[in-house]
Parts: sequence; C-alpha cells; structure tokens
Amino acid sequence: MEIISSNFFLYYQGKEALPLNSANKPVSLTDTPDSANYDNFLNQVNVIYASQQRDGTQAIFFKEGGTISSAAELTSLEPNTAYQVVSAGPHPLIVPAIGGLSVSESDVECPSTVPVVTFSSPTFILESAGQNYQYLNIELSALEVGTKYEYQLEVVKANWPVKIMNKKGSFTPGETKENIFAYALFSPTETIAAGDIEDFFPFDPDPFNNEAHARNNLYAIVKISVSPISLNSCSPVTDTIAIRCQGCLPQVTEYYPVVKYNDRAALMMSKNCDNAPVPVVVDCSNFEKGKKYKYTFSLDNTVSTITPSSGHIGFGDGTGQITSILNLQGESPAILKIEVEDEAKGWVSTDFLSVEATDCE
Repeated sequence: MEIISSNFFLYYQGKEALPLNSANKPVSLTDTPDSANYDNFLNQVNVIYASQQRDGTQAIFFKEGGTISSAAELTSLEPNTAYQVVSAGPHPLIVPAIGGLSVSESDVECPSTVPVVTFSSPTFILESAGQNYQYLNIELSALEVGTKYEYQLEVVKANWPVKIMNKKGSFTPGETKENIFAYALFSPTETIAAGDIEDFFPFDPDPFNNEAHARNNLYAIVKISVSPISLNSCSPVTDTIAIRCQGCLPQVTEYYPVVKYNDRAALMMSKNCDNAPVPVVVDCSNFEKGKKYKYTFSLDNTVSTITPSSGHIGFGDGTGQITSILNLQGESPAILKIEVEDEAKGWVSTDFLSVEATDCE
C-alpha cells in the first residue's frame, strides 16, 4: 500500500492492526524491508483522520513538535478501513500490511483507489423564512474508471422531519471524478401526512420544538456512503454534513377557532321570558375554510334547555354563526357555555353568556 500525495485517502488492507507508535512496532517486521518502511511512515505522517461516527465523534492521530500528542485518540489503523492521511514527503510512503494483505495482490475485488467525498460545504445554515431546503452538490474523486459504484444519502440524526430527494443510485464513471446532486427538505410542519411518512427519515424531536426558540434551531446530520457494487469486501467510504434551519420554515397559518356570544356577555330578558324560547347567536371566526368543527352548549342547571345542544359546523369562508334556541324553563339566572373543538388538533375555544329574566309578567 502506498501514500502518493501529502493529503491522501488510504484504505488499510492489512490482516492485523498497524500500531501508530513505534514503541508498539510489530515483531513480525523485524529484519524485513517493511521495518524501514514502517519507521519512515511514522516519521513522515503528521495527521490521520478516522471516519466520523454517527454521533459526530472522530478519532484523530496527530503530532505536536514531531512527537505524538497525548491527546491523539487514534492509536492504530484497523484492517479494511479507510483513513485520511496528511504527511510530509518525499512520496510515495509505503505502508506495511501487518499480517499480510487481507486480500491477495491478484484479488481485484476492491478498486485500487478509495473514493474521496467532498461536499460543497461541511455545514449549511438556512436562515430565510420559506428556505427550508438545501441543494447538495457532492463531488466524488479518486474513482476507478469503469467500476460501477452505488451511493446512498441518509439522515442519521435530526430533531425535525427531513426528506432527501435522489437519496440513492448508482453510476459508472468514465473518468476519475463524478458529481452527485441531491435535495434536502425540512418539513414545514412537525406532523406528516400518513401518505408521506415513508418519504421522511426518523427523527428525535426536542421537548420544546413548538417554542419559537426551538423551531429556530432545527438540524439534520446527513451521511453519504459510496462503495463499489457487488463487492461486499470493500468498506464503503462515508462522510457527513450538518444542515441547520434557523427560522427557515415557511409561515404556517394556524386556524384556532374563535367563538363569542354576539358581542355581549349578558342577556337580560323580560315579559314572561323565563318560560319563553329565545334565540342565542354565537359569532364564529378564524375557522379553517371548509373544515368541520364540533360545538357543544351546556347550562349550569338541569332544568333549562338549549336546542340543538351540540353538532358539527363549518364555513366556506372561515366565518359564520351558530344559532340555537334557549328556554330557561323558569330557572333564572343561568350561565350558558359554548365550546367549539378542532377534533383533529384538540384545540378548544370557549365563551360564556349570563342569562337573567327580570320584570317578568
């Protein structure tokens, strides 16, 4: 295995791990040409990046003043694993395969080069209302011409429903570079219609997503995997990006029903009124056009009556009235309550009317 440039993606194919500290130099390298190759590799390497994990962590090997840093978490190269290696020259640097190659030199299952994945940006921040989408331009390089590859994009962590268009596919490059274009979309609402659920990736909502400050801090971690098709022994190359939505959701009109007793809070009645039927009118506004709502009247006594006492109603333009007939049946005063419920959302709007019969003959 060779490193041919100062910033190189290495696919380590040794059967055993390669220690990154000369104090742990494998005994199997003693008195072999690979002993000098191992020493030269460790001397010339500055930084090695392992693949980023799903939780966002990434193990790194690095030096401080030519000495391995005590904070370096990457301590070895693991078999059949891809790494990004930053090194000094001269190149090429030969990397020993500890324990021999995991595949023979004649076995051409894996391409000789490892694809390099480059997003147009490591992080995207969406800050304009209604700009709840992001086009993704992903450049793949160091491809092997004529080898068929497959790719897949997925949301590995998010606190809001997100879907990706063109999330998987395949291609056979005619040159060493290829571009993949995709499209990520934050749902305008947290609730997804039953017919669209399969298009969105699972997410873990924050406890206060409905608060304004939380809706301005939505995010999704998007991962891409690229690998040769039908070559199961080849580990896929992966990379991740973050997309943040800071107030990017479009403004959604919330229809919270408003009901009020015809611009008054009390009804004074006279002239045998405590036994006479009286029309009661409730003004309705901010109803979602064409949607049905449930309404219910109730009284603070069991003698007086209101007809009809309940039902469903909707308005083509979002406003209208509910009319029922009240009969006190000799009970005065009385309190009449109206409730209108959006059964789908569980929202309830309420108003009260005080009814009193005076000067009855």
